[in-house]
Amino acid sequence: MNSSNIYFLPSGEVEAFNVVVEIPYGSQNKYEIDAETGALFLDRVIYGAAFYPINYGFIPSTKAADGDAVDVAIFMTNPVPPMTVVKCRAIGLFKKTDAGDQDNVVFAVPISDPRFDEIKDIADMPSHKIKDVVDFWKNMQKFKKGEWKQLTEVEGVFGAEEAKKEVAAYLNNYKGE
Repeated sequence: MNSSNIYFLPSGEVEAFNVVVEIPYGSQNKYEIDAETGALFLDRVIYGAAFYPINYGFIPSTKAADGDAVDVAIFMTNPVPPMTVVKCRAIGLFKKTDAGDQDNVVFAVPISDPRFDEIKDIADMPSHKIKDVVDFWKNMQKFKKGEWKQLTEVEGVFGAEEAKKEVAAYLNNYKGE
């Protein structure tokens, strides 16, 4: 398998799905994996004091309502290098609209980190962690391409059951174009 096949890794299952990390916790760099070549491109750099408060990636072999793979925010102890695959469990769903497009994000924890064994639902997470992530997305779009207008509308944060429905709706539904 060459690196361009990263999008075609199996999604996994609702209770244990794969996430390809694009952006590590603490980064101000926004990376995008190119579907054709598998290369990791720097899309832009967030300026100001903002940084990614989570490891951010996608579930491979999925295509969500916005036409992209299912987005996932992974709560972890440490940053994870881009292109790392992390087996995760859904704990919540962040419903948002970016510039008019539905762009939900699944909140997840790694299955392989015992620090998160007791985290089964978003309600089990410290509330400030959730506020950090929601605030990040509400404000990140303000810094995109020098635009200073609110582009992200937040519908809300929902629990594990809603997140599992989101994951189940798209698992292994993308086979390429």
